[in-house]
Amino acid sequence: VEHGSTSGDSYYGDVITYHCDPGYEISGDEERTCQSDQTWSGTQPTCNRTSCPPLPPVEHGSTSGGSYYGDVVIYHCDPGYEISGDEERTCQSDQTWSGTQPTCSPCPVLPVLNNGSRTEGHLYGDKVTYFCNEGYELIGSENRTCQANQSWSGTQPNCSRTSCPPLPPVEHGSTSGGSYYGDVVTYHCDPGYEISGDEERTCQSDQTWSGTQSTCNRTACPILPVPNNGSRTEGHLYGDKVTFSCNEGYELIGSENRTCQANQSWSGTQPNCSRTSCAPLMAVEHGSTSGGSYYGDVVTYHCDPGYEISGDEERTCQSDQTWSGTQPTCNRTSCAPLMAVEHGSTSGGSYYGDVVTYHCDPGYEISGDEERTCQSDQTWSGTQPTCSRKACPVLPVPNNGSRTEGHLYGDKVTYSCNEGYELIGSENRTCQ
Repeated sequence: VEHGSTSGDSYYGDVITYHCDPGYEISGDEERTCQSDQTWSGTQPTCNRTSCPPLPPVEHGSTSGGSYYGDVVIYHCDPGYEISGDEERTCQSDQTWSGTQPTCSPCPVLPVLNNGSRTEGHLYGDKVTYFCNEGYELIGSENRTCQANQSWSGTQPNCSRTSCPPLPPVEHGSTSGGSYYGDVVTYHCDPGYEISGDEERTCQSDQTWSGTQSTCNRTACPILPVPNNGSRTEGHLYGDKVTFSCNEGYELIGSENRTCQANQSWSGTQPNCSRTSCAPLMAVEHGSTSGGSYYGDVVTYHCDPGYEISGDEERTCQSDQTWSGTQPTCNRTSCAPLMAVEHGSTSGGSYYGDVVTYHCDPGYEISGDEERTCQSDQTWSGTQPTCSRKACPVLPVPNNGSRTEGHLYGDKVTYSCNEGYELIGSENRTCQ
């Protein structure tokens, strides 16, 4: 068979198989059998060229050539277009086309401008117009046309930022930043100065600057407090020096002068006015003191119970660091004189802590407190005693007689007998 081959033997019962070359396909009986009458079954087949599926049309172009195995199709583009891809494609033995579907391209698509835009179009004869965004101006061709040779007329433009006029310099400061549209200029003040106004200004699309011209003014430090019991001079701007002073009786602890520095902090340390102090006072015997020893402090003297102050009870620490008044003393208090006791006497003093002892005359005995003490509140302990006559035992009345009354010291008892009886013993007895 033309464009093919066979396999198999030719004896009775053998089967011959037909095989077509690559790119060809069988038409007719693919197998034939040797029959008993020595003839072959079926009919002679043929090997015909295979065909590829029709190729899709190409926009803005055409094709020429067949679609059978081995045929070559050639692509042709219309005027103003050029082939992009495989210009020729061959029908292959597996009934597929070599290569890939090409296209007929017009002019290359023009890039979109940074910070701008353009109209659409890239086919033969199309005109593309460029525009810049606000704040940008066009440098190059505003319009470009797609020509028959797939190239664009003119040159590729770009959008360049517009610029603003230079800003005036700022006293005691400087600026940083560009002067093109969208650029931001930042104002920087020298150390010790701070911006007043717009710190940043932007170059706008109309080629003017946003905001207003700034100035650099001296920075301010926090206002320093006036020390208690003192004063200070005024000032709180960069470079100002403040001097502190204290009222009478106070001394300055800390920096006398402080300067406002560039970093808006003060030199030195915050002073205070501390009260001056007086020398410690001597201790007072039988007493104590209360109060401080700084200017204006008042020390009060306190005497122990039973003692009273003699001299200045209070002394004040003065601005010259001396004490007012003089050193007092604590002296024992005294109690009022005790009343004399009838038929008796006393011994002892009348100052705090003294003890007075009562003594009764012979024949008298104490009734009440024998001792009384002078107390811290200047009163006497106990109560006023008395000296009473001592008592003898009551004498019995004699049988068949009588006696007079009495049994106290000095009393004399007289005995008498009834009529017809005589007294034997002492007629009189005295209580001793």
